[in-house]
Order: sequence, then structure tokens, then C-alpha cells
Amino acid sequence: MIAREGVLQQVAGLAADELELWIASGWVMPDGAPEAWSFREIDIARIRLIVELRRDLEIDADAVPVILSLLDQLHTARRDLVDLCGAVASQPAPIRAAIAAAIKSRD
Repeated sequence: MIAREGVLQQVAGLAADELELWIASGWVMPDGAPEAWSFREIDIARIRLIVELRRDLEIDADAVPVILSLLDQLHTARRDLVDLCGAVASQPAPIRAAIAAAIKSRD
């Protein structure tokens, strides 16, 4: 876990008030209370993404939550697909074959 000051040091050009606005807007959700926020590596990656969207790609602030929501949905779908693949892989061979056949029949 990384404290707020560490985040500000790690992300070039990030201002404290900007980070606080993103937290207030729900774009970033650190653990803990405002005076002792703790950021995970995934939070740092999200902050870097927001910086890239806002500064490098010049994405309007109104569009950022839409983009973040779509990316969150994509990551959730990917995680669900990995779980599903694991569940299918754990099944006996005849069941895996039946699932594969059902998928092929839809093509």
C-alpha cells in the first residue's frame, strides 16, 4: 500500500488537489480515511490511466467516467471469462467436448 505522498511522487505532474478531485468524483477509490488514504498498485495504474486520458489524449472530464466505467466492465467480463474457462477445464472430458460442440454449433 502506498500513501498519498508516495502517489504524488510516483505519478509525474499529478497535483494533490487533482488527485483529491478524482477521489471525490469516484474515479479512484483508495482505502482508508482522507487523512490516511492508502493506494494499491491497481489504484496507481488507474491514476496513470486518468493522467493519460486527460493530458495526453485530452479527453474531457465528462467523458472520463464513461471510459472508466467501460474499462471496468471489460475487466470484469474478462475476469468472469477466465473463471468460466477454469470451470469448464475442470469438467470431465465428455462434458468439455459437449460444451465445445455446443459452441461450434452456434457458428
